[in-house]
Amino acid sequence: MTAADQITLSNPESLISGDATVKIFESCAPSVMYPNTLLGPDVEAIYAAIRLATFGENTDLDLTCPECGHQHNFEMPIRYSLDNMKFLPENPKAVINVPGENGVDQITDVYVRPYTMNEATQDANINFREAKTAQILFANDENLDDPTKKSEFFNAIQDIARELVKLVSKCVVKIVDTETGDEFDVDDVDAIHAWINDLPAKEAEKITSLVNSLNRDFGIKKNIEATCEKCNHEWSTNINFDPAGFFG
Repeated sequence: MTAADQITLSNPESLISGDATVKIFESCAPSVMYPNTLLGPDVEAIYAAIRLATFGENTDLDLTCPECGHQHNFEMPIRYSLDNMKFLPENPKAVINVPGENGVDQITDVYVRPYTMNEATQDANINFREAKTAQILFANDENLDDPTKKSEFFNAIQDIARELVKLVSKCVVKIVDTETGDEFDVDDVDAIHAWINDLPAKEAEKITSLVNSLNRDFGIKKNIEATCEKCNHEWSTNINFDPAGFFG
């Protein structure tokens, strides 16, 4: 990674839009033709490899002990995270009970994938907007009991929830009726979005939870064990491998 690449990663607008990552891939991994379409776990692995090639085996982390609050520096071996990556399962699916006629449920297998890099960027922006909305509406303590503020926040959260479900809808790669073996068209994201919204809440949650698990629990090893140098408390913590945090 060059000095120009580091300047690119310091541009908040480029990070938010995802342009920074595209430019870093063009510079450091030019064989990747369409980085926006890479799955999130693959993107994180490439980030880590770029960090390893640029700065060496270890990366410094500033950690705060959850027991005593002591702040100290911790060295994380990047190669260990790469060597211990967890590969995605083959054909991950959620088994959905779709309410049918005459009280007979239709059992449907919904196959999904993790977010692409572009979708992960959208997800991060949505979550940022949620936090920003709460910060603006409840900047003062007296706003916490304001019915108007609560209503505005509820409406904003509803809009954000719909956007997140739309993102999850894009991750559906196949829907199969387990009884007949029939496959349903998944090219129309709006139709899939509407179908998921019409499912019972606990069934829709199966799909959302599986996609979230694929995004969170697979790829390079993000969890490390740390020991406080002051009180010797031991705890586990997750490392954020997004470019803003990891290269910052």
